[in-house]
This record gives sequence, C-alpha cells and structure tokens, in this order.
Amino acid sequence: MREILFRGKDIDTNKWCYGGYVRKVLFKNTKDEKIRHYIFDGENAGPIVMHEVNPETVGQAIWLKDVNGNEVFEGDIVEEVEPEWGEPSRAVAVFEDNQFVFGYNTGAILSVEFFYNEIKIVGNIFDNEELFQKISEQHRIKYYQEMKELHGDLESL
Repeated sequence: MREILFRGKDIDTNKWCYGGYVRKVLFKNTKDEKIRHYIFDGENAGPIVMHEVNPETVGQAIWLKDVNGNEVFEGDIVEEVEPEWGEPSRAVAVFEDNQFVFGYNTGAILSVEFFYNEIKIVGNIFDNEELFQKISEQHRIKYYQEMKELHGDLESL
C-alpha cells in the first residue's frame, strides 16, 4: 500500500507541514459555515498533531524523488540536472487531466510516468514566485514565437 502524503503552509507559522490532509466543515448548513484545511502528522507514536493550513498551498506528493532524495510535491519547481541540449528546462509539478505532469518553460507538458531525466527541486510556486514568473514569462515568449511563425506579423491580427 502506498502512502499518500500532502503538504501545506501552517496559517500561524507560515512553515511547511507534511502528513495527511483533512478538509473540515464547521457549522455546516448555517450562515456561519466555515471550511478549515488541516495537515496532520500521525507518524510519531504520540498524539496526532493537526496544523491548520492555507488551502491554496496544499499539494500532494507525486511519488517521484529528486536527485537529493527529496519528495516532489505539486507546486514544486524542478530543473533537469543534466539537460540533453542547451539550458536546463524548468517545470512545475501539477495535477492535470487526472495525472501528475510537469509543465515546462517550453510550453510542453510531460506526464511524470514518462519522465526519465534526473531532476532537482529548485523551489516552489509559493516561496519562489520569481522562479514561477520566469517560467510563465518563458511560456508567453514561446507561445508568441510559435504564433508568429504560424501567422507572421502578429500586429495585423
């Protein structure tokens, strides 16, 4: 049986918490209904510790480790260790179409099932927004170049 591991940022400490994930509805079906999100640590022999987390930061481990043995999670930014040509590609781990994929700065998407290059985690979209923005900008440039090749002068469109 494989372990399903999540992470999220604690709303009080802004630190990453790892473990199981629970979404809890408080005061259900009332005007005061609230939804809380928790990561709980049940690994130790002691009591279970629950951390309320920012739901936007919750991500699941994708069952792939980087060259340093670190688990890769949704939202992690990874980079090829030894690129086959040119600059190392960077990608963001995401869950799309019922599978985990890497979205590349070239605009390509590759399922982690077919991923064969060694990678290292260089950051994540929550703590390293500048890396994420750079990948997004590279996507826009690549898209613009492809459209220009297809349609010529884009100003006339």
